[in-house]
Amino acid sequence: MYSKILAAKRAVKHGITVNIINGRKTGCVLSLLQGIRCGTEFKKEKTRMSSKKGWIAYGSKTKGSLSIDEGAVHALIEWGKSLLPSGIIALSGNFGVGDAVYCIDTHGNRIAKGLTNYSSSEIEKIKGKKTNEIEGILGYRYSDEVIHRDNLVLI
Repeated sequence: MYSKILAAKRAVKHGITVNIINGRKTGCVLSLLQGIRCGTEFKKEKTRMSSKKGWIAYGSKTKGSLSIDEGAVHALIEWGKSLLPSGIIALSGNFGVGDAVYCIDTHGNRIAKGLTNYSSSEIEKIKGKKTNEIEGILGYRYSDEVIHRDNLVLI
């Protein structure tokens, strides 16, 4: 049942209503097709997750994680912002540009998953720094954001 609920959660984020019904009970499928509720219904979300964000959330394999401070957590969740290097406390894993990583709060909770604009070795150098310091530290700047909002999904 757990896997069915996980699958339903994924589907509703993509704008699909899901019904879990008893396959042994006769008439349920027909009733459902006639618009009569049968079993447990998970209603689709009003705002549909894009295919790209669905792939980031469910299809991409994570290569590491970024521990972020409370200010960064608030910026991601409440304000819908990108992840800047100033909000990163620590990191784990060995990953490259474009790899998927989890964003983890100070309590170890997974907050988001996203695609990085910098490698783990680059982030190690710029974590906790302001965006205007990136070029001075690395000698170049791909982006102000470590993870741009367009490449980030809250989980």
